[in-house]
Order: sequence, then structure tokens, then C-alpha cells
Amino acid sequence: MNSIYYTSLLLISVFLLFILLATVWPKRRLAESRYLLGIIIGSIVWSCSVAIENSVSGMNGKIFWSTIAYLGIISNPVFLFFFILEYCNVDHNIKNRYLPLFWVIPVFTIVAVCTNSFHNLVWSRFSWSNDILVYWYGPLFWLIVIYSYMLLVAAILILCNALLRMQGVYKRQLLMLLVASVFPFLANAMYVTKLEPFVGFDFTPIAFMLSSAMLIFVFLRFNFLDLIPVAHHQVFSHIKAGIMILDGQNRIIEFNENMQKQLNAVKLLIGFEISDLPEDYSMIRDVCLQNSFYENEIMIRSTVPEYYDMSINEIFNANHVLSGKIVMLYDITHQKSAEKQLKRSNNLLKDRLFEIERLQEKLREQALKDPLTGLYNRRFLYDGIDKEISRAKREKDIFAVAMFDIDNFKKINDLYGHNAGDKVLVAIASLIEISIRKTDYVCRFNGDTLVIILTKISAEDINRKINIVKDEIRKMEFPSITDGLRVVVATGYAFYPENGMTYDELFVSLEQAVGRSKSENSEKSFIPDRNL
Repeated sequence: MNSIYYTSLLLISVFLLFILLATVWPKRRLAESRYLLGIIIGSIVWSCSVAIENSVSGMNGKIFWSTIAYLGIISNPVFLFFFILEYCNVDHNIKNRYLPLFWVIPVFTIVAVCTNSFHNLVWSRFSWSNDILVYWYGPLFWLIVIYSYMLLVAAILILCNALLRMQGVYKRQLLMLLVASVFPFLANAMYVTKLEPFVGFDFTPIAFMLSSAMLIFVFLRFNFLDLIPVAHHQVFSHIKAGIMILDGQNRIIEFNENMQKQLNAVKLLIGFEISDLPEDYSMIRDVCLQNSFYENEIMIRSTVPEYYDMSINEIFNANHVLSGKIVMLYDITHQKSAEKQLKRSNNLLKDRLFEIERLQEKLREQALKDPLTGLYNRRFLYDGIDKEISRAKREKDIFAVAMFDIDNFKKINDLYGHNAGDKVLVAIASLIEISIRKTDYVCRFNGDTLVIILTKISAEDINRKINIVKDEIRKMEFPSITDGLRVVVATGYAFYPENGMTYDELFVSLEQAVGRSKSENSEKSFIPDRNL
């Protein structure tokens, strides 16, 4: 092959590389784009240097430009390796923690090439004949070749491993990347082993140009470097939710098996437009078409209602333009059914608790009330007076305790029986209960004695109230008592704190007042002597 044709081919390659450089430059912020830029710039330096080397006639000029070419020769395999690592999302730590180590041999190589005249380890000697420079390779040259091949082989193995795990459009994408990685490897291997079709002409820089073009084609055609990392497949295979990726036109560009199971009435395909979902899935269709961000619970009505947690998240490209959406569906039908069952159980439990509380209230009421008259019993009387004492102390107030003692109750029981006595007691209790205020309490103290706790009341008011009740009792008639026996009630009352400051003191005063009423056979109501 004529050297002029080879040089022209290199210059055409440089021109195409500049076009590729202009294509990638706007996306330079992405990690993958930075590595692509490195490959393209390295290929430009390499191709330009080789083209100039073939154009100059002096031996020293050829050696100089051959030295410059090594900037691309040693950097391109490293950039390609980093590109594949980033794209396949393999071992993040190797890029961050050990990244500088991959540049040790390239930097050492550049230094060795520039100082070869002192040690002859890269090129052991040169042969110059008829303007043709022949290189004799030293040990460092083979170290450079081995290192470059190791990086290229590692990149190819990473792609092959990812290829075995991927499917669909990702598989086609990875195949293109694999071919792009193999080009430079084969071209350089043919040059080093002297198996190239045109002896003496290295097509490796042109192979890197072709690789760059294929990488950029994948970048622009699939737009997955901006949108989705290839390592998504492992996430998709383990996550329980249904996931699908939509592009800017609401077309499906990827989905997992769980999404296909949840949309079992539809055969999902790459490129399927979400607007084509049938009416059964109209809720999902409308939410996807109308929202770029969404988080809520939805219900799909089919034979049996199905419930899903649905979320939509936006995906932006490097220029902050909306590139697509990630749609996630998580089937919560079973959870909703369990929640309904739990709600029913909770309601049943609440009903039972309410019934238990009602029974407990009834038991408390029975414990505090007299079963015959329905009045509060002596236990409530003790607690009630204690509470009133505490309140009166706190508010610096007074209250009174009045007692009604049926003086001839035993005679009624003896003459007419306990049944008649009970009726008399119940009638008197009812009369007293309807005669007192809502703030007062009437209690059965013992068999024939009733006690009233009266709050915030004066001596005049209590006398008037007791006299009214006694008049009503006097008028009462009992058909079971035939001989005209009249019910006699002895009454008395005591004030807190004037007649006592404790329960016992109040009842001593109260019983003294009632005793006086009995001894004098008086219809009056007595208050204890003030000096007691």
C-alpha cells in the first residue's frame, strides 16, 4: 500500500474524529462521555502523529512524531477500559479508589519513550534505508503491548459477562460495544505479529476511530447512557415491584417480568406505546400520560378489584431535559384484603370492648348502688363526702349532709311484712330523689336511713327543702297499710366545716341532730348545737 494513500486514510480518519468530537462535546459532563472524549482525542493525536511521521523525510522527525503518537497509543486502551467499566457498572470502588494506579504504566511509558535515547528499552535500535525507518522493539515496548492487551481483554470479558445476563435491546447494544472493543485489539495484534495485509502500516488508530464511531452510535441511537445504566437488569430481576421505563414519547423502552405479570392481559414489547393499554388498565394509562411525577394508591377494576402502589419518577438528561420516566407498580391487593380483614376484626373488637366497658360500668354502678331503691349506697356516700371535703377545702366553700330516718320502719315490717316495708322505702326514696337538685346525691345509709349530700346550700334553703319533702311523705298513702299507720320521719343536718371537718365528725353531729328529732317526736329538722 502506498504511503500517500495510508497518510490520506489517516487524515480522513482525523477529520471524522473531529466530527465525533463535536458530537460528544455537548455531553462532556457525563462520565461515559468524558471517557469517549479521551478515546477520540487520543485517536486524533495518534492518527495525526502517524500521518505526519509518514510525511516527514528526516529520521529524527519520524522518531519525534512516533514518540508523540504514544500519547494516544497508551491512553486509548485505558480510556476504553474505563468506558466499559462505567457503562456496565462493574465494581464502583475500582474507579474511585484505584483509578490512579491504572495510569502508572502509561505515565512510565511516556517518560520511557521520551528518554529512549538514554536506555533504548522501548526501541533497541533503528534502521534507516531509502527514507524508510524500521523500529527494533525493546523490552518496554512489549510491556506496553501486554498492558494494553490486558486492558482490552478485560474490557471484552466484562462485556461478555454482561452479555450473558442481558436480554432484548440491551443485548444488541452490548454486542455493538463488544465489536467496537474487538476492532482495536485485532488491528494491533495483526500489526505486532506482522500479519497485516499491508506490511508496515498500522491500522490500530483507524480501528480506534471506528470503535469511537460505534460507541457514539450506541450513545445516540439508544440514549441509554443518559437514561439507564446497563446494570439495571440485576435490579430488575430482584425487585418485587413491576417496573417499566418510558421515553419522552411515553413508549416502553424496558420492563421487568413483574410488570408483565401485573399487566397480564397485555403483551408488552419494547416500543409499545402506553396509550395503547386496554380499558382495564385505563387508570395506569391515564396516570402515565398525564403525570411525570406521581405517588399514590390506585385500583384497577377487573373481575376482582386489584390495588397497586404506583409511582412515577422523572429522568433528566445532562442538559436537564426530561428524557423519560420510571414507572413502578407494586401489587398490594393481598395487603388491602388483609387490611380490610383487620379493620373488620378491629371493629368487632371495638364492639366487644364497648360491651365489656358497658358491663363494667354496670358492675361499677351495681357496686355503688343499692339494689332495692336504686340509690347510691354507703360506699358511695363515704367517697362522695371525702370528695366534697376536698373540693370545699380547695374552693373554701361549704356543703351540708342531711339524714332522713324512718322512725317507725321496724313496726311497719313487723305488722305488714318486709314486702310492705320495702314498698314504703322505695316510695320514699323515689320522692326524695326527684326532689333534690342534680348537683346533690341521695344515698341509702342503712335499712331505714337515707342521707343526702347537698352542695353550695344555706341553712334556710336546706330547712325549706327538708320540710317540703317531709310534707310530701306525710301525704303518702300505702294501700297495703290498712289501719291508718302513718310514716314518721326524723330529720337532721350538719354543715361542713361548721359541724365537722371529717366524715366521722360530720356523722357524729348528724346523728346527734337526728337523735334530738326522735327524742322530741318533732316534725322539725334539727341542726347540731354550734358548740359541738
